[in-house]
Amino acid sequence: MDVYENVAAQALESLVGTIRLDKKEYAVSLIWSSVEAIELRPREQARQAAQRVGSDLFALRAEADRKRFEQYALGDYALGHKSGMPALASCVADVLSDSLYGVWPLGIGVWWLVGIRSDGMIVLDRASCDEDEIRKMFEQGLLDESWSQVVCPTAWQIPGSLSAEQDAPLLGPPRVKLRVVNIDIARFVLWGACGGILLILGLFIRSWWPEPEPIVLPAKPVPPPPAPWFRKPPIEASLRYCTDVLQTYSLEAASIAGWFPVTGRCDGNQFSYQLKRRGGLDHWLSPLAVQLMGSPQVRLWGAKNQAELQWQASELPSFQADHPGNPNLSVVQARLKAEFDELGFNVQFEFKDGFWPSLKLTTTIKQSPVLLLPLFTRLSATVINEVTYNVEDDYWILSAEIYGASARMRKE
Repeated sequence: MDVYENVAAQALESLVGTIRLDKKEYAVSLIWSSVEAIELRPREQARQAAQRVGSDLFALRAEADRKRFEQYALGDYALGHKSGMPALASCVADVLSDSLYGVWPLGIGVWWLVGIRSDGMIVLDRASCDEDEIRKMFEQGLLDESWSQVVCPTAWQIPGSLSAEQDAPLLGPPRVKLRVVNIDIARFVLWGACGGILLILGLFIRSWWPEPEPIVLPAKPVPPPPAPWFRKPPIEASLRYCTDVLQTYSLEAASIAGWFPVTGRCDGNQFSYQLKRRGGLDHWLSPLAVQLMGSPQVRLWGAKNQAELQWQASELPSFQADHPGNPNLSVVQARLKAEFDELGFNVQFEFKDGFWPSLKLTTTIKQSPVLLLPLFTRLSATVINEVTYNVEDDYWILSAEIYGASARMRKE
């Protein structure tokens, strides 16, 4: 099968050039070719091929031992490709030991088709928002070649295939990245020459221009930074609220078929539940999420088989600007350590110095963290960083920040 003629024949309207996985953007829908055994260097072969088809970017891919280049890929700015962007197909090929032919639904409404032969050569790399188009190309490839591993969406019901929803593509390090085909040398030289002339002219003028008399301005007083607990809810309100919503909404998060809540988090401004795939599909999430209490936002995490539901927290009472910090954090730490020891709970402290010093407290308990509220009632300027609830193992983590008095007040 001439892969590239087949790709060129498809409608360009549905083509997708980039995919974001785990906060990193990858280039897809690249045109891959083999480096020929001729005198022309691989870099020049790639550049000449890019000029023939009007591509803006290229990448070189080496063999596993990295002694010589075996393939080059062509990219295009029109598809969202950028210099320095890693090639997703190469990340998959680098960790394979046999051939792979697969389609994965990555994100909502995007399907990625990749074909990698047993010798490690990438023969197909295409992402599209047209499922029918991708499926036709996929089925044609099944007829043209024999593959060791075939992956596709379960709904396609291809005999002998693995489920794309259960078998996410494994990624190696992003070592193959796009680069620009041509650099405008003439413009670069012209800019350099202009800069040199301006530098020489500036040095000449400075050599005879009289030095101005220095102007000494009176120092302006620097205003102190605002108190970090200003407009944040006190721990008495936020800890009780976060514990309540994480307990209540764990049942809501468990209501989406094929997805299971793993970890809940709340910081007083918003709360969320991380979900793990257990047979569910990405496109089930949004339609079912809007039916849940509070209509949470859905965030997908690509190949990690995870997602997240996010709710906005209710408005809580907050500290005012004139609320004082704790006068002596060392005394606070000693008292809290003794009280946690008496309760039989482990606790860690981390002191942070600065204009507004603070004491970070972290503890893990099996009981509801509301149990700890009496320990904080005598403290001022204390807020939560985050309350975490692990659904699978049924334990809580509390991270709180206890702020001290400012450096100016300590001097006074």
